[in-house]
Amino acid sequence: MLKKLKLIIWPIIVTTILIAIFVYLIKFGLIENDLGKTLLGTFAAAWLAFLSNQLVRFQIQNRDDLAAARRALLTISSQMDDFLNYRYGIQYSMNILAEAMANVPEWCYAKPIGFNFNPSNVFDFKSLRFLLTSSTGRRAYERLQLIERTYLDIMARHADLNSSAIDIQKELARLHQSVANFFQSPL
Repeated sequence: MLKKLKLIIWPIIVTTILIAIFVYLIKFGLIENDLGKTLLGTFAAAWLAFLSNQLVRFQIQNRDDLAAARRALLTISSQMDDFLNYRYGIQYSMNILAEAMANVPEWCYAKPIGFNFNPSNVFDFKSLRFLLTSSTGRRAYERLQLIERTYLDIMARHADLNSSAIDIQKELARLHQSVANFFQSPL
């Protein structure tokens, strides 16, 4: 923020100095009055246009930075919501299975969990580059990267869990069928 403010202040200082030089030159007759007034007016108008353009760009950039920060907060909220719902789903599923199959090993509880993570629920780091201008912003940027990696890792582990659970379920079904065939076969 301080850097952006400096970008606006320096042109103001330079403009003030140059206007003072023009006024001095006109006052002591080093430049003709009409020519000096024309040059001074043109120069001042150009600098004022430049300054107003800088101010507008500064305001637009601040608005965009604020919008990006708000989107990042919404993404954090959404990722946390996904995590909490997923954790609740796992706990609920484990409790139901534990009640139904009290005397079996825990690995028998493995079953696919129907939960959809949103793969587009990630940060737009390009719009968050403004955080890199300060040390606290850099730390926040790094934490956002860690949060995103964690979220993507949870998504990957969910896929691994479901894949393993499907394999276990298939194997248990095959074993169950083998046992059923054994007891149904004539001796």
